[in-house]
Amino acid sequence: LLPDNTGKYLSPYTCDAVTAEWVNQAINVRTGEAAGSAVGAAAGNVLAGQVLDNVPFGGMLGGMVGSRAGGAVGREVAIDMDHVRATSDRSFRSVDDMARYLVHRFGDDANFADVVQATERLYPGFQQAVVRAARSGTPGS
Repeated sequence: LLPDNTGKYLSPYTCDAVTAEWVNQAINVRTGEAAGSAVGAAAGNVLAGQVLDNVPFGGMLGGMVGSRAGGAVGREVAIDMDHVRATSDRSFRSVDDMARYLVHRFGDDANFADVVQATERLYPGFQQAVVRAARSGTPGS
């Protein structure tokens, strides 16, 4: 654990043991994707009812296309690395170091799974590192 934001992997938790602002934003983006997907599916179903009535499985097709489009709209908000670094006050040299420390320190928190998913968006492979850390049971430093 580095006591600043100079490491390659920025911690999803601050030194106050609360989630960093960028994590909250990533969770909100995921919520936006889900909401956008639902709205898109509903719009696709309406379109299917109006245009695709004579096409076999037209309703299902319209819902799937609408759902994908709605999910894409929800993903429009990208994670800004400058913002991530500015709102993080701890970091790690490796993804495995981060996973071991976070599993040991925060693994029992109710929202840990959401934090892991949000962090995975920034650092693909983090979720696998968390699984490895949880299996090894070795505390972080």
